[in-house]
Amino acid sequence: AIIDSYGRVAARKSFNVLVAGEGATPIGPDTPSVIYNFLSEDGTEIIFVAAGLKLYIADIVGGTYTDITPLTPGITDDNWQILGLNNKVFFIQEGHDPIVYDHATTTTYVNTTSMPRAKCGTSAYGRLWLGNTDVDNHQVVYYSTRLNGEDFVVDGAGDADFFNVSHYWPSGYDTIEALHVHNAALVIFGKDNVVVYNN
Repeated sequence: AIIDSYGRVAARKSFNVLVAGEGATPIGPDTPSVIYNFLSEDGTEIIFVAAGLKLYIADIVGGTYTDITPLTPGITDDNWQILGLNNKVFFIQEGHDPIVYDHATTTTYVNTTSMPRAKCGTSAYGRLWLGNTDVDNHQVVYYSTRLNGEDFVVDGAGDADFFNVSHYWPSGYDTIEALHVHNAALVIFGKDNVVVYNN
């Protein structure tokens, strides 16, 4: 289910569980932690799965999984947030370098140069928005250059930037825990507060 732009709960097409037999799991001994449905610019539908400290592309028709994990990402958890923007898929997780899947080249790589390591993020308005990073006080939201989810360089060639919400928490100090978009506003969830940003 989702909440639509009118604030209503609406149903969407779901996934079927594919198993080989009673009690079987889809990827060896590992149970999927995150499933993300990506629709590319050429109309290709791709299912991404995180399980067992690896990233996969799932063939839901054939029931097979292709490992797309970069060679040395240092993955220690499967708590990924998976975001799509401009024919690329971004894997965001606290304490990890962002991982990028480029559909045009079908390659997966780690971005250690132009993207912050963030706990949470969302894709909206033609940008990636990331919060609670390793390099600030966990109260800053960074946004990428339009249509380039890898460019977070402030005062660079693009229009990437950031803003600090530390002065706007209603009840004092807080840390960003999640970012979402609803009714044309960016909703910033803290542990104890919520800030709605609609500029």
